[in-house]
Amino acid sequence: MIKKLLKNKKTLIFIESHSVLSTLIIKKSFYKKKNKIYKYDGLWSSSLSDSLIQGIPDNEILGLNERIKNLSSIRSITNLPIIIDFDTGRNPKYFSYYVNIAQKSNIDAVVIEDKIGIKQNSLLGIKNKQKIEDIESYSNKIYEGKKSVYKKDFLIIARMEGLILGKSIDETLNRSYKSIKAGADAILIHSILNTPKEIIDFSKLHKKKYPNIPLICIPTTYNKIKFNKLKEIGINIIIYANHIVRSSFKAIEKISKDILKYQRTYEIENKCASISKILKITSRK
Repeated sequence: MIKKLLKNKKTLIFIESHSVLSTLIIKKSFYKKKNKIYKYDGLWSSSLSDSLIQGIPDNEILGLNERIKNLSSIRSITNLPIIIDFDTGRNPKYFSYYVNIAQKSNIDAVVIEDKIGIKQNSLLGIKNKQKIEDIESYSNKIYEGKKSVYKKDFLIIARMEGLILGKSIDETLNRSYKSIKAGADAILIHSILNTPKEIIDFSKLHKKKYPNIPLICIPTTYNKIKFNKLKEIGINIIIYANHIVRSSFKAIEKISKDILKYQRTYEIENKCASISKILKITSRK
């Protein structure tokens, strides 16, 4: 699915979805400007979001069986391609097993990052105490996972965390190249700077070496850059990785406080979807 879409469209837009309801809303979301319609091309299954909605830490406590089970409900109501975040992938046998399960569950791609140890969220930046994984060990994990791929369009995506752990662009590029040689179908390059400079520099050099390998980014911190600019620098998939759960958090926090504040719901009704709108979207027509 993703390979086919990339042949027809140079850059795809993915967004995080953690429930059937959020997926139903995303499916119907569009924006029209000058006869051009913008819609989402796919969904991102975030370990952060899945952990948050269960009220547990984002450190791989939540098992992949439970996360994939949740995705089966989402898959039942949409044909949008789904990329799932597998965090570190743990070890080669574990990763290989779940690559197989992901395909059986009609997930389109999996991502594993090149860090090792108890998972910590990448947005912690220099406070992140995880270490980068030895490239030979990481490459072997990709290689073993690739051996479990039986669907020709299924993607294994290598997520390069070097830039957020203080590694140079050259070192991160070399790790990416070795990941591709091990079988990675695409590269997710991660940065937590508030500008896209690292992403621009990395993309320019990477496209010279591997022009046909899709590049993916998650512009959470460098959030001023627009779709078209990322497309110009060679990014093929843009993932908005946590904004649905973060906006939900803020809305719930605000509404629950305001009901206590006003001691009624009159003042907050305009901040809530109408019952008729909710019933309409869940009719799935």
